[in-house]
Amino acid sequence: MATKLEQQRQQLARELDCCTSLDLRALARITPSTEEAWRKRGLIEYILFGNEYLYPKKGLAEKIQSLVRSTKAIPAKSVL
Repeated sequence: MATKLEQQRQQLARELDCCTSLDLRALARITPSTEEAWRKRGLIEYILFGNEYLYPKKGLAEKIQSLVRSTKAIPAKSVL
């Protein structure tokens, strides 16, 4: 359960149209070390404000959109 301070951080981040580290980890079901690796590799946009990482929702939405995959239907004749 989130502490009062964590709840305040989440509320402030939302007002800035951002997600907190906790939000990102919950959304992607990742560990803190994976979150850090994604930042270091430049896989996600972030803001370091004080000692808190914030993730702009627009950047996360673009990243998620870039992960969308589709499969092309292959006619049965071409499989055989």
